[in-house]
Amino acid sequence: MKNAFCLFLCILTPGIAAGQTSLVEKAVRTTGEPAPTFAASSILNASVLRSTHYRISESVPVRDYRFQFQIETNYGTFHADGRYMLEKRLRELQAIERAAQLSGGRVIVDSAWDVARKTPKGAVTLLTDPLGALGRAPRGFERMATSLVNRMDRRAGTPTRRNLAIQLGADPETSNPVLSHALTEIAVQQAIGQGASKIALGAALPGLSLLATTEDFREQVAQRSPHEIASDIDAELNQMKVWQPVREQFAYGNRFTSIEKLIYMSYFRELQQIEHLDLMIHMANRADSEAAVLTRIAYVRLLHELHHQSPVASIADAGIPVAIMRDGRIFGICSVDYLHSTQEVQLAAANFRASHPTQSLQFISTGYISPQTQRTLNAAQIQFMRADYGQPQQELRQLTSATQPLATQPSGVSNR
Repeated sequence: MKNAFCLFLCILTPGIAAGQTSLVEKAVRTTGEPAPTFAASSILNASVLRSTHYRISESVPVRDYRFQFQIETNYGTFHADGRYMLEKRLRELQAIERAAQLSGGRVIVDSAWDVARKTPKGAVTLLTDPLGALGRAPRGFERMATSLVNRMDRRAGTPTRRNLAIQLGADPETSNPVLSHALTEIAVQQAIGQGASKIALGAALPGLSLLATTEDFREQVAQRSPHEIASDIDAELNQMKVWQPVREQFAYGNRFTSIEKLIYMSYFRELQQIEHLDLMIHMANRADSEAAVLTRIAYVRLLHELHHQSPVASIADAGIPVAIMRDGRIFGICSVDYLHSTQEVQLAAANFRASHPTQSLQFISTGYISPQTQRTLNAAQIQFMRADYGQPQQELRQLTSATQPLATQPSGVSNR
């Protein structure tokens, strides 16, 4: 499925007449540059590349403007579509390994992986498409506390299970069936007084911070049910005048876990002065996959970053958030890993400029752009700004020579 930035490009490009502007004419005649392949060691912090229980393959191709990572483990090689999904997968793998450190935990974890292998497409599918694979998994994964009646509460489990998940650095509402099974089985043992022991927490993930949580978030998720958290979010969005069907879909829906909702709201509530801010909730409700959920969190984090650099007056929805600044500048907020100069990018840049002939136009993202894309944006008088959030500053190193190396530090927003 195309990501939101690809859909944004599709919105801008249809129906462009070849004679509309010289930029469009040039873009129509251009085929664009091929998607490159980079070295993981030039993308990620060295401490993230490997651990005792995984290794990230060095070859990282780009597809739909996102890095395609391969995570090699003792249980198989798993795919992560983009930096945000890589962060989520590594956090899950860390939590699974921490669960294995508990008394009896290794047997439970190994058993969970064994069950995973018996699904029609095996363990690889479980970590690539856990929501789809869950429906195919044996019923051993479905063991949950039957006393819970709310769907969100069933997903998070009992208070013991929620507390265990937070101790392990896991999301209690994880869609990863292996991790979910381990949480449930170990929580059952702890509830009857077996298996409780100290947990040795693993290393942090430098440069991968989208899903980092605060102590307050962890305490809320451990001590309160998802339904209680959702009720508070609904009430807060009501005070912010978000339309009832929209706010209830976000607060009580299952697209975002409770932790993800709390992370989202931590940015959103600080943007109340912005007109049409409710469009951000509309866009969040359109998330149809785990990757799309993480992209929506990235959007609101970037909007928050941008607003604290220079006040945002209002928001428009163009498939991605478009921020109209109080000083008249217009920012497209995009979530890409690497923007190479395809024909659709060139057409979109040309039409973005043609649609706003006099305004200052800029893109802000956590990703990188190719030198050719930089020239395309320069020709359209569109500035690119990068928020790095602790990502490595070295030049990206390509494993093929099809395109030029990437500039190390595009101008723009610095790490906060």
